[in-house]
Amino acid sequence: MKNANKQKLLKLVALLQDKLALLFWLVDFLLKPIAVVIKALRFMAVMTCNSALKRRLKDCGKGVRLNGKMDFRFPQGISLGNNVHINDGAFIRAEGTVSIGDNCHISRNLTVYSANHNYTGVRLPYDETLILKPVVIEKNVWIGMNVNICPGVTIAEGAIIGMGSVVTKDVPRLAIVGGNPARVIKYRDAEHYQSLEDARAYSGMSGFEIQ
Repeated sequence: MKNANKQKLLKLVALLQDKLALLFWLVDFLLKPIAVVIKALRFMAVMTCNSALKRRLKDCGKGVRLNGKMDFRFPQGISLGNNVHINDGAFIRAEGTVSIGDNCHISRNLTVYSANHNYTGVRLPYDETLILKPVVIEKNVWIGMNVNICPGVTIAEGAIIGMGSVVTKDVPRLAIVGGNPARVIKYRDAEHYQSLEDARAYSGMSGFEIQ
């Protein structure tokens, strides 16, 4: 008798599991289109915000792509050249001005500060005054993911900034840097670089030829 009851209970549990699996599949099937619509609406909202943000910049060249959410403080202090690509999560404070040259491609989560608190002022740890130091990123610079750039830094033409770098001082032309603080690892081949520059062989999205 006990075995019979046990078998019935197991069959009932198996039946309930099948019904629940069917229910979960049905809910997932019904929600997927809604999730796709929500994702599309979010994408459209971000693109609309970025289009409006471009109009607030001091200068914005041709072919500028802001891919994802941007947090630009004092956008009227930001100048972007042609074919500049900045990816999701960028945070730029531009009270001291930030200039990014032509053909710069920047990965996710860039942080740039062009102002700092005054720790030699009238209060501790610092007072309300800001020390403004412009940041300049020259043309053809490639910046990796999670890079932090400090006030007053100039990154010279053709440099490459490795993932996770903290750039505290000027970066020489064609230098490849990395680390915290960022240090020169090596340099790009100057002849190869110049041949591409002379040919105006600049890349678009993901390194492909500009269409």
